[in-house]
Amino acid sequence: GRLAQLASRMDRLSSGVSFLFETILFVGQVLLIRRHIANELNFSCKLDSTTLACALEAVNKALISDVRAHYHSPDVYRYPSEESGLLSELTPYLQSSGIESPLRKIYVTCDPIPELAMHFSSFVIHSMPRFQYDQRLGTLTARTPKDALDGVPYVMGIGSVLKQFHSDVTLDFVSILSNYTKYLIDSINLK
Repeated sequence: GRLAQLASRMDRLSSGVSFLFETILFVGQVLLIRRHIANELNFSCKLDSTTLACALEAVNKALISDVRAHYHSPDVYRYPSEESGLLSELTPYLQSSGIESPLRKIYVTCDPIPELAMHFSSFVIHSMPRFQYDQRLGTLTARTPKDALDGVPYVMGIGSVLKQFHSDVTLDFVSILSNYTKYLIDSINLK
C-alpha cells in the first residue's frame, strides 16, 4: 500500500529534489543565524537593561499563558484583544531584545495540501543517503567529504517547513518515517 506508493513517488521525485534540498539547507542556515543573533541580542539586552529584559519576558510569558488558556478553554478565556494593540506593539520589542524564537515562528500560512506529509517524507528518504551519523560529533555529516553538507541546517530546515503547516502534517510525516524505518528494520531481520 503506502510503501509501494512511497517508492513510486521517490522515483518521480528525483528531478526537483536538488532545488528543494538546497532550499531546505538555506532555510536551516538562516534559522541558525537568526537564532544566534537572537541569543546575542538577548544577552546584550540583559546586560544593558536588566529591568527592560525582565519586564519584556514577564509580559511575553503572561501573553503566552493567556493564549494557551484560551486554546484550552475558549469558552472561559478570551484571546488577547488585537484591538488593544498590545501584541503588535510588543513584537518589535521582543525581536529587538532577542526574546523571540525563530525556530517556533510561523512565517506563512496556507491552505492544506493533500498528501504533503507523503511528499515530504519521500523527499527526506530520498536525501538521507547523502548523510551519515557521526558518533564522535553526535550529528549528521556528509557521507562523502567533497559534499559540504551539515545535518543541523538540514534538520532545522525540515522542522521549520513542517512548522508552517498544521500539526497533523508533522504527525503524519513522523508516522510515515516511523513505518518506513520499521519496514527497513524488519527487512534486515529477515535476511
